[in-house]
Amino acid sequence: MSAGDRRRQITEVALEVIAREGIQGTTTALVGEAAGISAASIYKHFGTRNELLLAALDLLYDRIEEFLFESSAELPMPERLGTVSMLHSGLVSSGRDAFVSSLFEFLAAPPEVGLREAQGARQLRVIERLARMIEEAKAQGTIRADVDSEQVAWELHAVFWAEDISHLLGLEQFVSAGRSRTIFNRVLSRISDGQADEPVATMQDDIREIRRLLARCPVLSGGQTEN
Repeated sequence: MSAGDRRRQITEVALEVIAREGIQGTTTALVGEAAGISAASIYKHFGTRNELLLAALDLLYDRIEEFLFESSAELPMPERLGTVSMLHSGLVSSGRDAFVSSLFEFLAAPPEVGLREAQGARQLRVIERLARMIEEAKAQGTIRADVDSEQVAWELHAVFWAEDISHLLGLEQFVSAGRSRTIFNRVLSRISDGQADEPVATMQDDIREIRRLLARCPVLSGGQTEN
């Protein structure tokens, strides 16, 4: 086995161990045992355990992006966006590669490991790919030209995250009963039905509304509420 192939094998095994044992339980000894090599041999390919964990994170996202985007690449817009949604729902429901549990293991890793920042960067890449797809659809005339592509990409990505979290909590009906699909379709309908997007509230608007609601709460306002 070449050095590159061995590194790939170790990374794949590490991802399997993470899904089973969590980040804290993923030791080089366990990874080495599962890969059929000694723990010391791992350090011939990875300088540190953290480097191995980061490689596993990249592999997970590479697989997710390939599954969602590459397998739908030949479809026209906006059908491709709908297909990406269905693929994600299917991926969550199938439990393939136990990817949901692995995602949240990386998210819950200690800050010093650096996995949170790396995961954030990969999440942004997914959002950017969605935004580029929306821009492509706008150029083709299948999505309105006034649509904020980045805003919509964030909305669609939020549906993905809601599916992930619901699956992790055992609330499978969010996907199986079509709840997430309905939300996704409403977003797609809104951006292609000829109606202008609703104005997006500014942060100052949000802060004023939050303060108004807090002022109406008896617990926080000492029993006094504003009308």
